[in-house]
Amino acid sequence: MKRSRAIIRHIALSVNPKSPPLCLHKTHLDATIRFQVQAGSNVHHDIRKMIAKRIIFIGRVQGVGFRFTAYGIANRHGLAGFVRNRLDGSVEMLAQGGSDDVLRCVRDVERSFAGYIRETRIEETTFDSKYTDFRITF
Repeated sequence: MKRSRAIIRHIALSVNPKSPPLCLHKTHLDATIRFQVQAGSNVHHDIRKMIAKRIIFIGRVQGVGFRFTAYGIANRHGLAGFVRNRLDGSVEMLAQGGSDDVLRCVRDVERSFAGYIRETRIEETTFDSKYTDFRITF
């Protein structure tokens, strides 16, 4: 029988750049939660407000750098999930994170490819803790 090792993560968050960091210790067995906080930002992720959205972008969205750009935008917003081409010519994105971050990410992707996206379909999906970062998948 395999023994699970407890993993301890030390996360230092600074709510205000002038205040000392707030230190949190998280002990857990299997799942790890990755928090990305950009220097100087006032980002606060409440695990209860984390959401997951499946987004389908339809239009001329393949062969134009869409996935690479969406990847950069999702990482800038600290999201987890993936972006990938679909056989029907559309692009699928799974975006997980804070509700405001997910919505801002979709908005930024739409603005970046305004002349290429004909339709955006967004649906709620179940939050999946196996996604700890954002990736381009195939």
